Amino acid sequence: MRELPREKLLRAGSPEVLSNEELLAVILGRGNRKYNVFKLAKAIWQKYKKNLENISLEELSMFGSMGKVQAMKLLCVFELGERLYKPELRIKIKNVVDLLLLQSVRDLRLSKKEQIIVVSLNAQDLVVGEDIISLGTADESLIHPREVFSSAIKMNASSICIVHNHPGGSGEPSEDDIKIKDCLIEASKIIKIPIKFFAIVYEDKIREY
Repeated sequence: MRELPREKLLRAGSPEVLSNEELLAVILGRGNRKYNVFKLAKAIWQKYKKNLENISLEELSMFGSMGKVQAMKLLCVFELGERLYKPELRIKIKNVVDLLLLQSVRDLRLSKKEQIIVVSLNAQDLVVGEDIISLGTADESLIHPREVFSSAIKMNASSICIVHNHPGGSGEPSEDDIKIKDCLIEASKIIKIPIKFFAIVYEDKIREY
């Protein structure tokens, strides 16, 4: 028997265990004559997950016959989520140089160890997450596709950027860099989360490779 979202939340004590559809189901509270709450939540997420910022109250209230009360709840939750984003996480990545707008990427220039940062982007190329996935020497044993894409999957990212530093000051990709790039590109095709940029930070510069 399927565990209900509220029961799952009570058992775990944290909403982190809930899927996006289950979160919506808890917020909605109930379904209607057309959809039960689970089908309504799933339909909303599938239709609007890449366009939450641009939904009108009128449009959302008509979808799935949910009405204005439930639509207002959802819009308020979406707006609160937008307001809680850190300002730097709303940066738009149009080219590789834009990655230097992120503090985490700028900090790579000062690191004495090689570090890798995965920057997750939404459909509008706005940053929705930054994760350091490896510390120390960058080689294949330290970078696994699972680590690279796990956070992006949780964030429902539309694409990612892979950024790492070269403490020695060279902007040229190493043989290991190229092998890792090829491996991650193949993984991205399977997972269907494209990699927008591979970039190296060195000295005070950044370059795509």
